[in-house]
Amino acid sequence: MKVMLAHGVLGFGAIDLAGQHVRYFKGVVDDLSNLGVEIEAPSLGPIDPVRERAAKLAAAINSFFSPTDRGHVIAHSMGGLDAQFALAHLDGVAQRVRSLVTIGTPYFGSPIADLLSASHALHAAVGIEPAVLRELEGSIA
Repeated sequence: MKVMLAHGVLGFGAIDLAGQHVRYFKGVVDDLSNLGVEIEAPSLGPIDPVRERAAKLAAAINSFFSPTDRGHVIAHSMGGLDAQFALAHLDGVAQRVRSLVTIGTPYFGSPIADLLSASHALHAAVGIEPAVLRELEGSIA
């Protein structure tokens, strides 16, 4: 069995920090590996937008899984949004993924992201509903 782990915002696959090997999914890689599961945990870009992170995840999925040896994706937080985007929009991904499990994925947004968005700032300044502003942002792009 193969499993791909997708980290959240500000995350990483694994890093060396002060002489220690640190993994985002602490203990998960070792526990699953001890059960004979093949694990991949790519770094997706800690602050990249979903579209870019999803492209990195899709490339990792397409090289780790095959259509005849499909695998499972476990995603935390923004990693769930990346995986969902990759499965829905990027070539070859859906044919390689047997299941997707998301943990703490902000499907309806997050208060921190709202604070950083232009539509939230305009809502606070002028009182226009953020949903209306997001529609306008979408029609301009």
